[in-house]
Amino acid sequence: GLGDVYKRQVPTHIRPDGRVHADFRNTNTDTGRLSCANPNLMAQPKRNKVWAKKMRNGFYAPDGWKIVSMDYSQIELRVLAEEANEQSMIDAFRSGIDLHTMTASEMFDVEMDDVDKLTQRLPAKTINFGIVYGISAAGLYRNMATVRGCEHWTQALAQQYIDLYLQRRPGINDYIRDTISMAKRYGRVWDWAGRIRRIPGARLVSEYNRAEAERQACNARIQTGAQSVIKRAMYELYPVYMGWRDMGYDVWPAIQIHDDIVSIVPEDLIDVLVPVQRTIMET
Repeated sequence: GLGDVYKRQVPTHIRPDGRVHADFRNTNTDTGRLSCANPNLMAQPKRNKVWAKKMRNGFYAPDGWKIVSMDYSQIELRVLAEEANEQSMIDAFRSGIDLHTMTASEMFDVEMDDVDKLTQRLPAKTINFGIVYGISAAGLYRNMATVRGCEHWTQALAQQYIDLYLQRRPGINDYIRDTISMAKRYGRVWDWAGRIRRIPGARLVSEYNRAEAERQACNARIQTGAQSVIKRAMYELYPVYMGWRDMGYDVWPAIQIHDDIVSIVPEDLIDVLVPVQRTIMET
């Protein structure tokens, strides 16, 4: 099974220093994400099995160091709010309002304090994350059909909620329209940092294949844009890390996992590193 694959493969990559050093590639994905191989440390098993817990316990910092993990909160939704100039989302993020609860409140016409987490917040969250990635009424219906309390859902009702969402978020409607136009005109789209993804399918005659290309186009500017934020943060952090190393602090940049930057940090540097890194990542 999968457990045997992990248990057999990971130990074969241990280097002479007793640690695993994976290979990272910057040009292997369409979304701009880093990819990892030999072994793939971005896809370690979840903790719900005994063998998986034992595997994860193999990743630890030496005595005197700690593993520091700092990740972005809802980075893709924040990039979407910026790209779409959707003021309702921007206001929610700036004021610390839970975006999914706010969306549920609007969709189901209830006060935010009265939103039900399962039957109202969950579908709102699914739409928030899925709308730019081309979630369909059928897809939303499949997500909700097995949720307790949502047995009355139909595909038509799911479509109504998607339509209502887009009415409430005109900036996202404009973003989708403008991105599809960009893909059709240029055969490619690009994110805020200029990273390009080619979308040749946007000009196809086949409606099915063209729709898939349009979904990829809308997806690309957000996923790639989020990665560009994180890569910029890594770029800004590198000289700071090297400065600490020059001062005698043996801090190790360890791994980036999508929206998470993981480092191995001397315990006496943590109180200095965390606020500095947080400021760099946030700005």
